[in-house]
Amino acid sequence: MPEYTSVAAIKAPEILSFPEVCCVGISVKTTLPLTNPTNRWLECILQVRQLILDGQPTGTNVAVPFEMKQKVIVEPNTMEKIEVSIDISNFI
Repeated sequence: MPEYTSVAAIKAPEILSFPEVCCVGISVKTTLPLTNPTNRWLECILQVRQLILDGQPTGTNVAVPFEMKQKVIVEPNTMEKIEVSIDISNFI
């Protein structure tokens, strides 16, 4: 189980990995679980903080190859699964 960080009470994994090999021209999908353990509705703004490719951090000027919602509202005491996809052909 991945470790979780807490920012304003929302729980999310510190690292999101794609379980499959990424091939040029074929998108790969995974889910990002966001857990709201509070009794309040929480609005989350999603952004990539660091991108590691083949074990090496990329520079800050590299375009992010992910497609995902940018804003999510999570109900109280629930987990929202956000679909994240990557198309490596847009990255090379």
